[in-house]
Amino acid sequence: MKHLLDLRDELEQEAEPLALYFDGFESTAVQLQALEKGHYSLSKDRSYLVVCEVGQKSKLAVMYLQADGFAAEHLEGGILDLRKATEQEFILPYSDALLDSLSRHPKVRFVARDGEQLVVRGSLSVEEVEAF
Repeated sequence: MKHLLDLRDELEQEAEPLALYFDGFESTAVQLQALEKGHYSLSKDRSYLVVCEVGQKSKLAVMYLQADGFAAEHLEGGILDLRKATEQEFILPYSDALLDSLSRHPKVRFVARDGEQLVVRGSLSVEEVEAF
């Protein structure tokens, strides 16, 4: 199984955890500068999928890792393309309980009130939304 290396900053990681897209994978936050300078501790027994927001930093990071003898590849298009491919938007009737519940759901990236409706974006399936 590949291990995920997350090049995004802390705020991006908190706002959109990799668990939204990669269920059951382990991930490690790492800075591109650390990879460039060789200041990291990774196992050569693992293969790595390097992730960033749009795919450019991860492509560069893979070059550094491969030059050091690591098995690594990057997520083409980054989280942005992955989000476009997997995310759906739902409009639901507003309730405080639903807002609270969806705000804490691990597959929900965005939820906001719009009048008497909730706008929900995330990697939820129709079946999961209907369960609410």
